[in-house]
Amino acid sequence: MEKILLRAWGLLLGLAVAFWAPVESARAAGTVPEARMTAAVVEFQVRGGLDEQSGAIIADQMMAAIANTGRFILRDRLPLSAAAKIAKASELGETGLLDPKTAAELGRLYGLEAVVTGGVYKLGDLITVTARLIDTRNASLLRSGQIQGKDIDTIQIKINELATMIAAPPDVPKVYALTIKTDPADASVRLLNSPKPYQPGIQLAAGEYEVEVTRPGYVTRKEKPRIADRDLTVSVALEKAKYGLTIRPEPADAQVRLLNSPTAYQPGVALAPGDYEVEVTREGYVARKFPVRIVDGEVAVQVALQKAPPPPPPSQYRLT
Repeated sequence: MEKILLRAWGLLLGLAVAFWAPVESARAAGTVPEARMTAAVVEFQVRGGLDEQSGAIIADQMMAAIANTGRFILRDRLPLSAAAKIAKASELGETGLLDPKTAAELGRLYGLEAVVTGGVYKLGDLITVTARLIDTRNASLLRSGQIQGKDIDTIQIKINELATMIAAPPDVPKVYALTIKTDPADASVRLLNSPKPYQPGIQLAAGEYEVEVTRPGYVTRKEKPRIADRDLTVSVALEKAKYGLTIRPEPADAQVRLLNSPTAYQPGVALAPGDYEVEVTREGYVARKFPVRIVDGEVAVQVALQKAPPPPPPSQYRLT
């Protein structure tokens, strides 16, 4: 009789939670629930001298509490014998919990995307209930939880806490804004280690990112900003690119000068893009001045000097 009353009390409590809590959640949230997984609760393993029906009662109450979350399409509770057929005896006997691979096989056999498995045991005067939510599609442990109490009544009151522990939606990772301020302002920015295309204020999780800043006519720069726990703004100033200028005079020993630059000329001198005035001279030759424009690459110019005309012969004078 005591067993029947205990089971009936647990079922009534579960039904009350199942009908009342979803209504209150819907009113508070006012949103459409996310895509739901098809799941089932496996009868909990019982150890430590507790009533054998405790595992089934706790599993039924877990079903009612999990239904409250709206995250699952629940199938009928699975008896422990169904799991025992495919689980190794050591896995059930020692821990009271199914391992993920066994849970995955249950999912395949029963068309489930997730199973809730657990155990209830007594050690001394303390009763402990553990539960795990396992994704049967990839045999991964999604969540786990544990509650404790001195009697079954206390455990039944706390069952909603356990359901919340294992059925709560995954934590949404915090994201922070990353802004790269470039000079020149129209430089291009790329995130090299993220699939997201960069845009000012892009929302990213904490971590280190590799950023590349480019613009034609400027030296490319790579930076590694690290986002910790707040928005981050990084300033990146590009240097103008420099390209080699080579003047190849004829004769080869002619002197070359840059007339509008403080940089002394030497073959392959690195200069920023722009317009330059070059002078080539050599004794006995006609000097040449000419403009050179550097845009976005190396520049080489052939210059042939012409020999200077000989001086006119001295005038002949006759004394009379």
